[in-house]
This record gives sequence, C-alpha cells and structure tokens, in this order.
Amino acid sequence: MELLKISFSTDALFFSYEKSTKNLSNFINSNNLYNNELLYSFSYVLKNKDKVKQTINKHVKYDFDGNFVYDNEITFNKYIDLINDFNCSKNIVIKSSESLTYQTYKKLLKVKYLSSITCYFMPENFVHSFTVKNVNVYFSFKEKFSKLFVELNNLKDMKNIYYKRNIEVTVDTLKDFELFLKINKHLKLIHIYEYESGIVEKLLDILGSNSYIILIHQNENNLDLLNNDIKKLKELNKKYKKFKGEIKFVFSDDFVKNNLFKQLTYSNLKVCSAIILYLAFVLLISNSYNDYVTWFNSNSIMNSLSTNETISEIIVDNGEESPVLPSDEEVEEDINPYANIPTNLKTLVEMNDDTVGWLSVNNTKINYPVTQSDDNDYYLNRDFYGNRTANGWIFMDYRNNPTNLNKNTVIYGHALLSGYMFGDLRQTIKSSWYKNDENMFITFNTLGVEMKWQVFSIYKTPYTTDYIKVDFFDDEDFLEFVDLIKSRSVYNFGVKVDEDDFVLTLSTCSGNDNGRLVLHAKLVQ
Repeated sequence: MELLKISFSTDALFFSYEKSTKNLSNFINSNNLYNNELLYSFSYVLKNKDKVKQTINKHVKYDFDGNFVYDNEITFNKYIDLINDFNCSKNIVIKSSESLTYQTYKKLLKVKYLSSITCYFMPENFVHSFTVKNVNVYFSFKEKFSKLFVELNNLKDMKNIYYKRNIEVTVDTLKDFELFLKINKHLKLIHIYEYESGIVEKLLDILGSNSYIILIHQNENNLDLLNNDIKKLKELNKKYKKFKGEIKFVFSDDFVKNNLFKQLTYSNLKVCSAIILYLAFVLLISNSYNDYVTWFNSNSIMNSLSTNETISEIIVDNGEESPVLPSDEEVEEDINPYANIPTNLKTLVEMNDDTVGWLSVNNTKINYPVTQSDDNDYYLNRDFYGNRTANGWIFMDYRNNPTNLNKNTVIYGHALLSGYMFGDLRQTIKSSWYKNDENMFITFNTLGVEMKWQVFSIYKTPYTTDYIKVDFFDDEDFLEFVDLIKSRSVYNFGVKVDEDDFVLTLSTCSGNDNGRLVLHAKLVQ
C-alpha cells in the first residue's frame, strides 16, 4: 500500500509517497507524529479530510514560513486541498523533472495566498497568468539542447518546444529528444528520416510505455538498411502496440512508382481498380462537402459583419505600440485597397479570439479573417469556428507578433482546387494577374491598423523554409533575405525594398512534390 507521508521541518512541509511496512503499521492513519512525520492512506484522507487538515495545522510551527514541497505533480494534485485554506503566504515547490501539465496549472491558479512556484518548467502563457497575480515563478530546468536538434526541428523558443506536435530525431539527437520529452506535453508524431540500425530500439527505451506514432521515412539512402531490418521492426511494432503506440513506414514517391505494380497480380489489379474508383468517388463527395462548408463559413462571417465599426476602434490593449508604418510616395493616391474589406473586426474577435486580422487579394477568392494559434498545426485542419475540416483556415505563423509586426509576417493556407483558402493564390503566378496594376496592392489589416502592401515577388519553389524567417540578426541579414526572395520572382516588379521595410509573405502548397507557391509584398501604408 502506498501512503501519503507529511514531513515537518522548521521552514517547510513535505508531501511525498511512502510504501507501507510492518514497522509503520501502528502509525498509519493514527494522526500521531512518527519521527516528525504523519502517515496516511489515500482512502483515509479522502474520508477524513477535515481531520487531517486539523492535525497538520496542529503540528505546524508558529513561525512556519509557508513552504510546501511536493515530490511530484500527482502528490500535489491529490493533496493540495489539505493546505489550501491555511491563512499564510504559500511558496509551492513541485520536485518533478518534467514540465507542469495543464491540470496542475489549473490547480495552482486556485491556491489561496500563493506567493511563489518552483517547478521544472511551464510555458510562457502559464507564467503570465501568475505574474499578473504577483506570483513569482522559478524553474529548476537548466539543461540546453544541441544546435543540431534545434535547427533540425526549427525550435525557436521554449513555448514552441512545449506545444510542438511533430519532432524529428536522429541517433545523434536522442539525448536531446529525451530532454525534449521532459518539456513537451503535446507530441503526437516522431519522424525518422536518417534511419540507422538500432535507432528504433533506443527510441523505444526512451519512450517506455508512452504512446506515439513513429514514422520511418524510406529514401534511397536507407532502403537497404530498412530491408535488412524489416522483420525486426515489425516485431518492435507488435510490442509497441501493447502501449497503443505504432511504428509506420512512409515510402518515397519514387519507391511507390517503381514497386507498387510489381507486387500486384492481374486479379489484384481489378480489385484495386474497384477500390480506387470507390475511394475517388468518396473523395469527390468529401471535397465537395468540405468546399461547401468553407463557402458557407465565409458567407456566414461576412453576414455577421453588419456594423460600421472602424479598425481604429479595436486597438488591442496589451501594452505594445503598433509598428511605425513606412510610406511610399510612388503609390498612386486613387488606388483604394480597402474596397469591400470588412472593418468591424471586433465582431470577429468575439466569434473567435484567435482572430488577428483580415487578408484580401484582388481578383482572387482570398478575402478572409486571419487566425493565429500557439503552433502552425491547429488551423491546418480546423475552420474559423474551430470545427475539424480538411480545408483548414488562413492563419498567421505562431512566431509572428500581430500587434508589433516582425520584419517578415507569414500567413499560410491550403491550396484547394476549388480556389478557396489559398487555392486562388495560383492565379497570382499568371501574367494576366501580376501585370494588372489593380492587383499590385493587397490588403492585410491587423486589429489595430489598416494597411496596404505592394507586391514585389511571386514564385514557385521546392520545399524550403528559408523564406519564412520572421526575424533577422541585422539589416544586412534582412537585405540578403530580400535579395534571395526577389531573385526567385517570375517577374521583375521594379519595387525597391530596403532595410526599413516590413514584408508580408503568403505561402501555400504547389504541385504534388511538396513544393511551395509564395507571394511577397512590402508594407507601404
């Protein structure tokens, strides 16, 4: 039987688990001190909570400093109620080697007279909830991630690490991954691109009974290794499924093209053909339905925007100033980039507090509110109202600040065949679009500022992340970035971009090879 042990010292109360032994049996649930300790079973505490509270209070020293130490989060969550009513300033210490869970965070918010929290780690948004209540937060986390692991996974800050749902690991970054698991509370997928014999066994040792999906990506460099290890990997998968985890293989397009039909007989082909036709029909119906939902949501949003509030009435009060907006004297005054652009964004914020602005691109279907989440995954498969849909929604990169703009603000959306979301961004790559003067200025308004942006680069590129940098070391770094993205453009727009400018980047998928279609514009008003 596991017991709650409450230990008393001159400056702290310690709460921990203790295994029951025969020599302790006379002291369990007796409410009597044994070596300055109280011992209780969980069932006893549950039934006699008030009595246990009185006993604790009785043995607390008169000059007690209000330090409460818990050996882990489970102990804290189970027994915080025993001391919550104590009329003293409380310093809570949770001696865990992992980040706080959301459940513990909510419990801490309810602690009366809370003065400080010491824990392994909690994300920035948790910390903010306590600092506004004048509660000090201290971390015991001191380790550092390797540069290889950080760059491999584009880890920008600790908040990103805490909420990240996908991670890539290699043999050389397994120690970093072990540390990552102590911080992260949202991981779903583990990717292995650089497969080596033994990496999965080492990974499973780290994961223990925790369930994730491990994706092993086949490529020309690891095909022989995978063929040699396939039997062993299947056995490992069988064992891991007992913990509700799974090991899957992701085959390259070339492998599928070269090997799929070699594995099929004529009769199999007939069956597969029937299945393919059925799936194509289901996919067509599914896409049509998703497109209808997207159209319906867009129209519902427009119908909801019936007032005439201006953006200037909706300044976000977060203590930050809006960016100074550069002007461009070459822009003709008679161009009105705000025609038919809703300005009552307060209504949208009430509908979804993830709303950060509105984006509109001339002569396309792109005319939507822009959202932002804690990561770049949430709105990939959720609409403006938070409902799950394959069409997703238009969203700003989680790293961007929608109030005090970064040098490069990045907005994403799916490239739907119907043209919804960023599907119509494919129109911008056509000469009939980019040579039309009406299309040279697009609108992206935040909650506090009305803005127009001048297009200066449009292109398709194989998959890369070099165009979605949001911050830069210095002016030289920024100008090198500008030169790079201008050099890719299908057309020379003749627009000068200097170190004082702000850039807007619209990004979507292009083709079946994981390519990207990108539009860049600079802030001009």
